[in-house]
Amino acid sequence: MPVVLAPLVVAYGHRAAKDPNLLWVNAQDRPRDHWVVQVGANDGRPHSNDPVCQAVKSGWNAVLLEPMAAAFARLASRYSNHTLSRVRLHNAAVCPTKAQKASCQEPTMPMYYVDFTNATGNWGTAQADARCLSAAGQHSLSEISSFSRSHLMKHQRMNNPYGGRACVGCSARLNRSYPINCLKFVIKHNIRSRDVRCACFDGDAAPHDEPRGAVDVLGGVPNTSLLVIDAEGHDDEVIAAYPLGRPRARPRRVIFEAKHLVPERFRAAVSRLQACGYECVQNCNASVPTRALGVWDAGAFASPTTLGTCE
Repeated sequence: MPVVLAPLVVAYGHRAAKDPNLLWVNAQDRPRDHWVVQVGANDGRPHSNDPVCQAVKSGWNAVLLEPMAAAFARLASRYSNHTLSRVRLHNAAVCPTKAQKASCQEPTMPMYYVDFTNATGNWGTAQADARCLSAAGQHSLSEISSFSRSHLMKHQRMNNPYGGRACVGCSARLNRSYPINCLKFVIKHNIRSRDVRCACFDGDAAPHDEPRGAVDVLGGVPNTSLLVIDAEGHDDEVIAAYPLGRPRARPRRVIFEAKHLVPERFRAAVSRLQACGYECVQNCNASVPTRALGVWDAGAFASPTTLGTCE
């Protein structure tokens, strides 16, 4: 039988110096009895605070979701040496709609991203040439997608301070003159959308048997030890949709990115986790999201009555 550990929740940011979750993963006995579910897997490159790659390397089973086609292609290539029975890849996202929480009826939804190609016709323009983002060292923006256009616009505000130096570099790289505010509209004018396949947490379908159009993430998954969420500002909606009270689906540890959530939505996520038997024990702030690691420990499973409210 798998080792039963207390449920944990970790709210994290990308600058964590050393992640104790790697130690937690390595400490688990019988790794093939464990499953990790990751919502927002990107291209699968390991980060300092992302234990998913370590879990798979240690022999865990995995269900990895990534909605954007380019990142998913790199993810599939990274895990091409693993059998589908151990690592299941889905080019899909958990869509922010109440319908998907109860069923898999919602097949697709539009998702926004920053287009680095010239599909928008903005190459060569003074303040919206996406190639200048590379000069600013913002390559990662090509990997960010969200159901919220405003979430991408937040990155526009974050990139404005890079303008002067980046624009000098962009001028030199492309052999043309750009103004010092060349990044002023670079995200706003290059946002595009594409329909992505939706995912749900029914757990009814057999592996790779999704007759209703949407991806049933938990289909054929006997248990979940770890849930990792990086949904670019929609982590709270994934937490709201995930069946934390379902015994086989209930993760022993949950990691989610809090830094993109406004306080109200962060508190809603915290409230649901607390209602489902999770308790914060490290770097805790139940009111305001931070970049620091916050560890939530339930100590034991909640009562059947409490679990019933968390489906």
